[in-house]
Amino acid sequence: MNKLSMDETIRGDGHDTTKADQAPLSPVGTPLDASPPQEPFVDGMALGSGINAMTGELLGSPFVTSSIQELEVVSKDSSEWLDRKIVRSSKELKRCVDLSSLSSFAVPLHGLDLSLKSGFDFFDENTSNMECTLIILTWERNFKSKRLAEGAKFSEEACKLLNESPETFRDHYGDYFVYEIFCKARIVAMWKCTSEDESSMTKFRIEMESSLKIPGNIVEGSSSFDGFIRTSAKASSVSIQVEVSRQGDLSDVDANNPDDIDSLFKSFCTKAKPSFTNVLLRHYHQIFPSVPTTINMDPELFIQLCDVFSDAKKALLLNSMTADKQKIDRHDQITRIFKQIHASRRRYQSNEDLLRTSIQRLTDTLDSVKAILRRQELITELRGYGVDDLRRQVLGLPPPEQENEKSPATPDKEKNKDDDDGNYVQSILGRNQFIIGRTQFTQKEREILGVKTVDWNMEGFHLQVKAGPRPFRVHEGSLVFPQSPDDYGNIVGIAIHDMRKDGQNGYWEFPKQNPLGTKSVCIKFKGKHFRSFDWALSVAYIPTALFDD
Repeated sequence: MNKLSMDETIRGDGHDTTKADQAPLSPVGTPLDASPPQEPFVDGMALGSGINAMTGELLGSPFVTSSIQELEVVSKDSSEWLDRKIVRSSKELKRCVDLSSLSSFAVPLHGLDLSLKSGFDFFDENTSNMECTLIILTWERNFKSKRLAEGAKFSEEACKLLNESPETFRDHYGDYFVYEIFCKARIVAMWKCTSEDESSMTKFRIEMESSLKIPGNIVEGSSSFDGFIRTSAKASSVSIQVEVSRQGDLSDVDANNPDDIDSLFKSFCTKAKPSFTNVLLRHYHQIFPSVPTTINMDPELFIQLCDVFSDAKKALLLNSMTADKQKIDRHDQITRIFKQIHASRRRYQSNEDLLRTSIQRLTDTLDSVKAILRRQELITELRGYGVDDLRRQVLGLPPPEQENEKSPATPDKEKNKDDDDGNYVQSILGRNQFIIGRTQFTQKEREILGVKTVDWNMEGFHLQVKAGPRPFRVHEGSLVFPQSPDDYGNIVGIAIHDMRKDGQNGYWEFPKQNPLGTKSVCIKFKGKHFRSFDWALSVAYIPTALFDD
């Protein structure tokens, strides 16, 4: 092998200034791309930083620090753009938006800190019977990038390692170096719109698709984009959940009210400063041909290990989005798995069982994190309902703007004459239950979400009160969840069962605050006109052992 001297430098044409055409013969193994696709920027990266092709870990730089000079480059892309997009499902979103970077984060081996969330994560599993529409609003501005200027030199230590053992050089500095860092300011808002009624969702979707074709710039304040979506959604009985992702220096951005999406967008587009978002990597061989372009490993095993390390980093990324109390413990667990796989990577070629065991541990952990995010998503969505929205949903009432003020009273709307605030709901002839939230789940949903149910036939969840010797006394009672510490968890659904169904079973009190996503609830009951009553309660919940924030 030709020895590398410190006189070799980066040249503008990408070749070695001494013996550029005398590249060593590549051994049988896995060839590496000369310049892979752009990677997201993470903390710790700098021009000249080393990256391992297989693990994605961020390593030290082989270059002499004083020889690293940066060059500002004007972006070839449009300096600013705004995009509005509507898709029917998360699967369709995956096809039309590039989210592949989620599995290709370059991270340091020690610490494994992921500081960038470049978008929203969606899973392939469909764990909801609801119709779903996603509306994406993206604004982006490109700034000058920073590129490694020609003239960078390898340090004496890097030259020595490369001449003695290319494999040791790889361990220290990886296969690629950061050649260019891109700067952008970017904000993405996603409205996740859901409905259990297909016709309502179709109506909403048609209205949104037609409106998105109308020219209009949210940045210029021509209309309230978020307000329009919410008004249309309410008119179609569609529920909305909004998420916002921002990249850039936010120190001057007004974010006093993060729920005001329109104001947040306008402030961001006006005041946001750029931040590092992506990097372009180059293989060392492009500038120093003495560096081998192959890895001494079977290509199939190399690809498999790349997938394993990508899954480990994806597990860390997804775990960073969770909000439960076990978040830190899981981070440590994933880090330990990552380090174990990294330390054993050269043994996998001769020990397939060891690799299989590591992959299974990682797969189980990744599935666990995905399930936690599913639980978190459901609980967050349920917590977002107002009491009035829940009441209308339970009683089958239309949104306020669709309600005819002069419409005749119905049994659904009738209030207990003894109840001044109108929180009591009267029993209805032929109706056997009232449901708050979600109590019905498919078997697959129960497996992923871990939902459990305490049923009305269990002890403490059936309340039967008979008229006593005092005939003019209004009988009252209540049912409480949980009855036992074993049933402790986040409530996702409540079913109040009318055991008579004759319309003469009295009243139950609607909770004054949204009970969904909380860990306890008390439902009170009253007899009608001093009569007896017979009610029962079922509660669906996610145990705190599975999710506790």
